Amino acid sequence: MKQKEFFYFILAPILSLIVFYILAQTIGGYLCMIDIELYMRYAREIVDHGGIPFITMNIEYPLLSVAYFLVPYIISKYAGVPDAYLPVHIVLMFVCYAATMVLTYLITQRLFKNEKRSAIALFMCALSMQAVYFAMFRYDALPALITMLSIYLFINAKQTSAYVTTAIGFLVKWFSAVLIPFYIIYNIKNQKSSIRNIVIFSVIVAVFSIPFMIWNFGGFLYPYIFHFTRPAQAEGLFFLLDTALGTTPLFSNISGIILASALLGVVYGYYRNGSAAKGCLVRHIAIAMFVFVLFNKVASPQYILWITPLMAIYMSKDIGGILKFAALQVVAYIQFPLLINIIYDPTHYYNVRASIIFFAIKFIIWFIVLEYLMSYREEKENIISV
Repeated sequence: MKQKEFFYFILAPILSLIVFYILAQTIGGYLCMIDIELYMRYAREIVDHGGIPFITMNIEYPLLSVAYFLVPYIISKYAGVPDAYLPVHIVLMFVCYAATMVLTYLITQRLFKNEKRSAIALFMCALSMQAVYFAMFRYDALPALITMLSIYLFINAKQTSAYVTTAIGFLVKWFSAVLIPFYIIYNIKNQKSSIRNIVIFSVIVAVFSIPFMIWNFGGFLYPYIFHFTRPAQAEGLFFLLDTALGTTPLFSNISGIILASALLGVVYGYYRNGSAAKGCLVRHIAIAMFVFVLFNKVASPQYILWITPLMAIYMSKDIGGILKFAALQVVAYIQFPLLINIIYDPTHYYNVRASIIFFAIKFIIWFIVLEYLMSYREEKENIISV
């Protein structure tokens, strides 16, 4: 590691802490404890009352998410500071986000061999208002880290490790599974087989899943049913369309079809028109993740953690990309936490006119960013196969 890179890796987390402190002090920048209280409640039920996840208690998150929820609770409980769940969680998630920023630098450097651009991508993540805010108050920083680690391993000729990492990521939060079809297509383009790694991925998921399926199939299915049947949230594109056009709940009801079609379109586009380059692979993964968030009927604001590092890798190319990236982050932070419970909450718009105008502006910016990613072209791509 170069001395300059080491300096970058120290400075970026420090900047993120400064950003977090400033945001926490702003009006409306309150500590959003809703999800953390849920994590802590699950952990307390398991540790103090003998609850068995997915067997005697329903949990709305994937199987291995529970393993993380237990860690801050056990540390705080046996350290004799039972009220320390929040600070322990924040420290753990800060470490995850810091590691994600380092991986963002390393992936950018691997793809483009440009230290300046890699540093820009790193500091774009460090200064991302919304991503930094939610990195501390949700556990999404962990699966985001796992996803970036999988990509890093894959483009550095460690495909089996990448599949193992993706399997773990899928069991922590499902969105990591988006990587798999792109890995398979990449190998097709480079005349390599993916069968062994697909089997490994499937076995890992099955080993964790089958015992719960046998013991309590309903409990195993609960998180899937919970998320597939939950209504569209006010943060999402489909809620905006239904409200603005008076079509409730038309777009919300077909949101799953639209999302699946959009993702399949990205996958097919990569298969049909993508090159064998690693940069092309990662860009299509970035587009797919972005589409997954954009057309998600829930569209919780913390989902921005999933896409921030991937956006930074490509939008660090020029000033136009950097400004669009910044605009998306700023508008996302204005939405939450500044406007939450003022013009809207997750279930409805308090002020319909103001909400329609704001969310229309938000999604215009999102589509501008999507267009940037889709039209992105790199003059020199790394075409070395994995």
